[in-house]
Amino acid sequence: MNGPEDRDRLDLALRRVLGFDVRVGLSKLLNVYGPQHGAEGSRLSRGICRLTMDPELWPSVVKRDEDRDLPQLNGYNLYSELSANVLEGITQEDQSLRAAFDIAASSYASLQGTFGMGWNRLDATSQQLLEEGWMLLGFDVVDPRTQLSGLHSFELSPAELAQLEVTVRPAISEFGLVANLRSAEASASLLDGIVPEHAPFCACGIWVATA
Repeated sequence: MNGPEDRDRLDLALRRVLGFDVRVGLSKLLNVYGPQHGAEGSRLSRGICRLTMDPELWPSVVKRDEDRDLPQLNGYNLYSELSANVLEGITQEDQSLRAAFDIAASSYASLQGTFGMGWNRLDATSQQLLEEGWMLLGFDVVDPRTQLSGLHSFELSPAELAQLEVTVRPAISEFGLVANLRSAEASASLLDGIVPEHAPFCACGIWVATA
């Protein structure tokens, strides 16, 4: 799995980590949900699966029940760290991937100030993820308040889909992610007009742990 084409040109110190989760692994995602899961009007590629912030499309495998003392989810419905009690009970059979999600520091600050989403104890930058061995796979385009993906969670009209395709092709990868930040940010601006009730959309980096 290669990182996006402009990873080396990104200023990762200017991106903030929203949080972490443990999501279904690639082979299990394909077997359970099929190669084109997601909203019918959102199919931007013939990729094998969609690695998206939206947990309805890329489900979490963290076992949440009343008997477990799990940490509270943060304002983005993610974990502030992958502690031992979050990882408890996850086995190799779950074929899981540890995932992290980031956005630009400017968007992070705006969400904190505008929507009161500031109670995330993380002040981690994406540069720290890279230094700790995480791999950036590409970018989703999301409403981080709801975790919905502008690329995959909505039923877009043919005309809206055509607009979006101009912006993301050929930058969309086999994982349904945009390979470069510039195209992802352009898509976010476009989606602000197409789905204004979910604006502002943000280019969200999708990272997976490699060790």
